[in-house]
Amino acid sequence: MDKGYEKERFEKLGIKASVAERFRSFCKKMSKSQSMTLLLMLDFFEDNSISPNETMGPNMQTLESKIKKRINAVIAIIKDIEKNHDKPTT
Repeated sequence: MDKGYEKERFEKLGIKASVAERFRSFCKKMSKSQSMTLLLMLDFFEDNSISPNETMGPNMQTLESKIKKRINAVIAIIKDIEKNHDKPTT
């Protein structure tokens, strides 16, 4: 039983048989109930401000560029430390 949702009643959703079959197989892969899988999917979309209608291209590219900038900054800091750090022998 889904923790925190034991007392709630079930509702019916009208979806096509092929979509339901695909969703059930996805739920088995996630090892969650259908309700919890759907809840996780909704939370993911809301938390990340992602719409299923838009492509991930621009969002992923901006995220990738931000990560690359941070990595480059860390590399620059490490190189500066290696170059200017007082060695114990000097």
